Parts: sequence; structure tokens; C-alpha cells
Amino acid sequence: MSALDCIRAQARALLPGECFLRRDQQLRALFVTDFPRRHPDMAANVKAQLQNGGFSVTEDKGLWLLDLNTEKRLAFIQSLPAVSMPEASDDALPLLSLCRRLCSQGDVSPEDQPWDALRLVLLRLDAGETTRLYNELSTLCAVLKRKKAPLPAAAVSLLLTSDQGGN
Repeated sequence: MSALDCIRAQARALLPGECFLRRDQQLRALFVTDFPRRHPDMAANVKAQLQNGGFSVTEDKGLWLLDLNTEKRLAFIQSLPAVSMPEASDDALPLLSLCRRLCSQGDVSPEDQPWDALRLVLLRLDAGETTRLYNELSTLCAVLKRKKAPLPAAAVSLLLTSDQGGN
């Protein structure tokens, strides 16, 4: 079960009637839904329910992009379990190296962690695209370090607790 499953279930519970709810392939948000196209008469009320439920809702070409609002993002990051680094083994070296780089700044406050990077981790892990994720996250980590920007240290918990990652 991916970390995104719980968030998906929360969003689905707020979307009455038939509509799709899919990962956003373009990484702009966590999910995309065609709810406003299918139910224009209910769209305003449902949008308000989603927003009250901790989601940000933006419209793009008649679709809604759903992401966590700032408050729910912080709560999500704070809820992630503390993890320990895996033992060094040949098959775990790329993961271990990436995790160490992500933790190289020590404790990064939830407010400072880049949500775009954490969203990337959630979406790629949910899709089972770990190799792609490791490559993208390694590159992103290098760019953030070069800019002296905060790293997404919470990604380590997601990586090590995912089915595809450390466990």
C-alpha cells in the first residue's frame, strides 16, 4: 500500500457520483479528476467540501487538480514515521546513498521542505517507478544543494517505508 492510498481515499470520499480520480501524470498536483465536467451542477459545493477537507483545487481545461493544502501538507509530513538507514548491501547502495544525501542537511522543518519534491516521491512510488524516481530525485537533490535550498528529508521516510523502497 502506497502512502498516496490514504490521501486518495480521502479525496474519493469527497467526490460523489461517477468521475475518475487519477494520479496527475504531469506532476502539477497529486490527482486529477473530471468531476466538474460530469457534475457541473454540484461542482461548487463539492469544491468547497474538498477545500474544507484539506485539499487545494485548481481548474485546468475543465478538470480539477487536487493537492494537499498547506496545513494538510504539514500534517502529512509531521505524521511520517522516523526511520533508520538500511544496512549497506549491494542492492541497497543506491537507495542508501540517496537517503544519506536527502538527510545531509539534518532536520529540515516541515514548513521548509519542498512540496514539489515530496509530491514527486508520492506519485512515482505509487506508480511503482522507483528507478525513475531515484534518478529524478538524485538530480533534484543536486540542484537544491547547489542553490543551498532545503532538501525534502521527509522523502527518506517515504522511500524506506514503501513496498518498492526499503521494505
